[in-house]
Amino acid sequence: MDSLALCIENFISFTEMLGESPAGGCFRTENGSVAGASGVESAGENYAVFLPGATEGELSSVIGFFGVRRLPFAVPVFPGLDDKFCRTLSRHSIEKRHEYTAMALALSGVPREEDGCVAAVETQKDLGEWTQAVWLGFGGTGSPDAAAVKHAAHLASCGRNRLRFLRVDGEPVCAGLLHNSEHVCGLYYFATPPAYRRRGYAGRLLMALAAQAAAGAEELVLLATEAGRPVYEKHGFRALALVPVRMKGME
Repeated sequence: MDSLALCIENFISFTEMLGESPAGGCFRTENGSVAGASGVESAGENYAVFLPGATEGELSSVIGFFGVRRLPFAVPVFPGLDDKFCRTLSRHSIEKRHEYTAMALALSGVPREEDGCVAAVETQKDLGEWTQAVWLGFGGTGSPDAAAVKHAAHLASCGRNRLRFLRVDGEPVCAGLLHNSEHVCGLYYFATPPAYRRRGYAGRLLMALAAQAAAGAEELVLLATEAGRPVYEKHGFRALALVPVRMKGME
């Protein structure tokens, strides 16, 4: 499999993992497209990944799947989906909101030194710190709400996930999650609270996560946001493809 195919494989696995949440659900169409509902009322926590050849009927089934749950969802438009299907998405008010970049880092040359400030989520206290860093890093204020706390507990319970954060002077300053699929490792929930940005913490944790991923994979893959892409490029990730992200809100 090439790097882009591995990235798609990992994102499908990640989407299925979201759908394993007690508050969520997972749905697979006839052509192998996947919808995963986490139960969290945020499009960024509910995804539909359509494979080439997906039909309007399959799209309608996915819309119904999320509609019953009254959840917004996001559709990363990976290469291979044709213009006709994208026009169909538009007819269903699933409109482009972002343009992410599929990226990969070869792990063969990544240094394996351990960073003593990088903590694994092993206790409830650890999980609380990880959740706080992600919550603030993605625009939350104050303490994480109950839905975020429950969702983080689900993420931590999945054996394919490794939750890590950087603790400096007793504070969680950056966090991320490694998700293993069959052939590759992916990075998700990589976030730095505003108060700790531009201090080198993100790059420090990123390299520590890459070193941990290298123990069982040859590449680390991710979908970079517009703001995050320069950070990843600075640390050796290469762009694989642009991935428009469309979203469907609830009426």
